Amino acid sequence: QLPEFDQQVLHIFENWEDSKILELWNKLNQRGNLKIATDGSVIENNGTFGIVISTQTGERLFKMGGSVQGRRPSSYRAELFGALVLSLLCNHIKSYLQSD
Repeated sequence: QLPEFDQQVLHIFENWEDSKILELWNKLNQRGNLKIATDGSVIENNGTFGIVISTQTGERLFKMGGSVQGRRPSSYRAELFGALVLSLLCNHIKSYLQSD
């Protein structure tokens, strides 16, 4: 069972098939061949983040966005929240694939 915070931000994978998760993981491990970007913004005290992972040729492998938790959000917090989610994504995919 994942911690509650991790469940909230990684719910996007609930309907992914194992083959799609494995494909993403394999492409993440191809060093130097990916473009990874995060972005964050705040409008009227609502923070949001976005993440995109693409190949050098522009094939989009993964994208996600969502709300940033916490009081008085800033664009810095929103950007770092996206980086945190990206880190959680990689960590949990690795753990999931090693558990099989």
